Amino acid sequence: MALYETQRNSGKHFIVSSWETDNAICSDATSCTNATGLFEAFTQWFMARKQGILEARTIAQARGITGVTVSDGIEFNRVRETYPMVIDKIIPQVMPEYMTYSAWASSGGGDVNNPNVGGQLDHDLIVLAGRFPGNKPQLIIGELGPANYTGEDPSTLRGRNEAWQLAQNARAAQRAQLPANILWAAFDNALDPNNPMSEGLLSSDGKERHVVSTLRAELIAGQRELQSSPQARIGGIRVTKASADGRDWDLFEMFIDPTYRQGKFPASLSGMVVRCSYTCAGSSCTATNMTVDGSEIPDSPARADSQSDFRLPHKGWALVNGAPLERWCTVSIPGMLTHGPKRLPP
Repeated sequence: MALYETQRNSGKHFIVSSWETDNAICSDATSCTNATGLFEAFTQWFMARKQGILEARTIAQARGITGVTVSDGIEFNRVRETYPMVIDKIIPQVMPEYMTYSAWASSGGGDVNNPNVGGQLDHDLIVLAGRFPGNKPQLIIGELGPANYTGEDPSTLRGRNEAWQLAQNARAAQRAQLPANILWAAFDNALDPNNPMSEGLLSSDGKERHVVSTLRAELIAGQRELQSSPQARIGGIRVTKASADGRDWDLFEMFIDPTYRQGKFPASLSGMVVRCSYTCAGSSCTATNMTVDGSEIPDSPARADSQSDFRLPHKGWALVNGAPLERWCTVSIPGMLTHGPKRLPP
């Protein structure tokens, strides 16, 4: 009731949620499998909280309090594990008004030897929408960032690479057309505004860091794409390293989302654009021959209704100041929504 009484006529909407409930309950397959009691206790607590919020709403309406909304939410942070997760054990039982996804598992890299991870945000948001149809509960992104964020400002090669990846993840969330997406993080966590190592979009003095201009440009482009009425979208991409014709390739296998509009790839892949966080001349990448945010030419494209493929010449991850720099790419096909970013193999 305190929020209703103190925030009336503010126009604000409060979502009373948790923080990464999967992490709060357990940490790995063994602990989660043995956490039945904790899952049940959290479920009972969330049910009690939901009842209290609904009762407060009824009282507020009876008192004529308007101009403020209070809802319940549950945050989760695991989506593809085979052991118990909040989206399996708690959210379907409680059915809060909102479920918030701390999306590091989808935006992050994961096992470099697993082609089914390394940039899964587009795919995972499509799957979540199918699991909880009709936006019940309503999904929002609670935390979203790049896979490996060192916090360097985009005045450095590594910072520019990370800013590009963050912006592409933001576009993936934009494509899902959710009511809210929260990027990590708003303000610098460093007291020194000149400290280049920080996760903030804004420095501690409130000034925009260079990453914001990258984000703004990509979100404007993403909005234009949504307004163009695309007729299909890629449901997922798997990238594997393979050898053929005397060299190594990155093979892109693209799978259609059959539930979206026409549900098949366009009649032609002509005009396909592959953008990568960095490209380079030759068979390897270094700081001296690298172009951040470059385009690659798809090789040997093959089209079918439900799956289309192409390949790129493989280039190992660049070494910048002695540390590897991951390479990520997006795929855009005329008439379809862009998909990615997807990490390429090292």
